[in-house]
Amino acid sequence: MDNPVYHYIYKRSPKKPVVLFLHGFMGSAYEWLPIMEDIKNRYSAISLDLPGHGKTITEISYWKRCNIHNVAEDICRLLDKLDIPKTYLYGYSMGGRIALYMTVFYPHRFERVIIESASPGIKEDRDRKIRMQNEAEISRMLTSINYETFLNLWYRQPIFGDLNQRDDFSLLIKTMQNNPLQLAYALRQLSVARQPELWSHLKDIKIPLCLLTGKKDVKFTSIASKMTKTNPSIIHNIVKGAAHKVHFEAPEEVINAIYAFFTAKKN
Repeated sequence: MDNPVYHYIYKRSPKKPVVLFLHGFMGSAYEWLPIMEDIKNRYSAISLDLPGHGKTITEISYWKRCNIHNVAEDICRLLDKLDIPKTYLYGYSMGGRIALYMTVFYPHRFERVIIESASPGIKEDRDRKIRMQNEAEISRMLTSINYETFLNLWYRQPIFGDLNQRDDFSLLIKTMQNNPLQLAYALRQLSVARQPELWSHLKDIKIPLCLLTGKKDVKFTSIASKMTKTNPSIIHNIVKGAAHKVHFEAPEEVINAIYAFFTAKKN
């Protein structure tokens, strides 16, 4: 059996609704612990290590067939195993793309969804090929240079703003314990270049959906703005002082967004 053995953290509060958290590329279930702890009086919470990340056991043979659909099905099976028929959903970056895919194709599993700093995919084949080539080079770097060096280069990208200048940046780096080879596989197979584009599906989304972006992340704030134009029911909240990794830079704002959006009355 080459299916991943998922590692997850489940903070269960009896009779309280469940929030499922999905991390981004190079993240892990543990990055959500501060937020899970802060919301425990109102919500149960579960976070998991996606394939190729953290303590989830992912066989090499799995990567030959892995795609975003496989991961979505895996997550649904895990929720079934835990007897969680329906949850609230929060996804960041790569986890946000998976969350959006599940919002489109598994709407019956979720009450409301918050997506932080994520894209519905790439529309043009030419752009898709360019992105695939870029990510092939990133995969090569992951397995050919020191991992900590790679992380420092990664977080110099404009979308992360001045994240690498924060006093707690070194702490962030230390918490990102992953296997570079597994990350390289995950980057290739779960790449935005390989996922189906979801722009054409946005207009049909009926689940309450909130997009969360940092004001300093110009790229993804622009993408989120375009997404809201496809469906007037989609909400977009911009967090001042944050860039791409909003939940790390502005956790209080994220917690407030969770409370406000997940408890808001439906129109």
